[in-house]
Amino acid sequence: MSLLSVEAVHTYYGEAHILQGVSLSVGDGEVVTMIGRNGAGKTTTLLSIMGIARARRGVVRLGDEDITGLETHEIVRRGIGWVPEERRVLPNLTVLENLRLGMMAADRSGAEQRLEEALAYFPRLRERMEQKGRFLSGGDPLGRRVRFNHEEYEIVGVVRDQLIPRAAPRPEPVFYVAHAQAPVPAGFLRAMTLAVRTAGDPRQAAAGVRAALRELDREIPAVKLQAMEQRLAGGLLFARSRFNTVLLGLFAGLALALAAVGIYGMLSYLVSRRAPELGVRMALGAGRGDLFRMVIRRGLSLTLVGLGVGLAGARALSGFLSGLLYGIESADPLTYALVPPAFLAVALLACYLPARRAAGLDPSTVLKQE
Repeated sequence: MSLLSVEAVHTYYGEAHILQGVSLSVGDGEVVTMIGRNGAGKTTTLLSIMGIARARRGVVRLGDEDITGLETHEIVRRGIGWVPEERRVLPNLTVLENLRLGMMAADRSGAEQRLEEALAYFPRLRERMEQKGRFLSGGDPLGRRVRFNHEEYEIVGVVRDQLIPRAAPRPEPVFYVAHAQAPVPAGFLRAMTLAVRTAGDPRQAAAGVRAALRELDREIPAVKLQAMEQRLAGGLLFARSRFNTVLLGLFAGLALALAAVGIYGMLSYLVSRRAPELGVRMALGAGRGDLFRMVIRRGLSLTLVGLGVGLAGARALSGFLSGLLYGIESADPLTYALVPPAFLAVALLACYLPARRAAGLDPSTVLKQE
């Protein structure tokens, strides 16, 4: 019995009759290959099997079941997967995420086993599980040729991932061209940037760099000698990231000030509204320290609730901050350890004056006013 059979399928695109009575079968353990020129209907046959292109006539069977009229997701749940031609992986997902999506079927209990089987066929993928799909090379890049600005270049080497000299959170795809082959726009001079690692103050190495260049070629001028910090600080991209970070810090400081003012105002209002109650409490024996602690406890309890909600929101939205950070993660543990105590300190300061006011109430005066 065939696992999959296609019987006299006719499929149309509009009025164009593409598949004209196509039949095939796939038995247990068989691998069936369709061969034909472009436009012969190979892809349309697969689309018809998956229900993406509707067959007007004919039958597609999976075992004994007729699946001709089923929706695509229903066909997938029965265990049929389709891997499209070309390189249609999801570019922003990792290799592991693409593999897991490709293995989604009705029975997911054996997903890990199927994943291991796939990696056994393609062991190189184990090294690239966290690599984005758009960076898959499809093989050894050495010797291949790429086209850039209407020029072809042969790949002669591969370097490690590295951050471009700017505030970039992750490596970006780049390639290097030999200095003699680098394209130079009309009217511009060919220039080269030389990076030198120094053990001490880089400004003291300037004379040595000039001397080394003169030994190579006396005609080579050495201009714009700068420390890397100066170079980065003067860069437009770095300056924009720094401006965004400073702006974000200013807004964060403003939010902190508003929160402190809000806590102070709320507690002051609370003390004024509850002045009779506080007076009665003091008349019945409550000490000034008791009232002070009550107001402080009220303010800090609201602050703790706000901190809990804020930390959860910050963790959920941390991905949006990754582009503004350099050298630390958006979910930096040290930041999460230091910021909540700082907020608590500000809240405590905002609670102090209303609490002191409550502790200084004169019960006889308050009761007379009421």
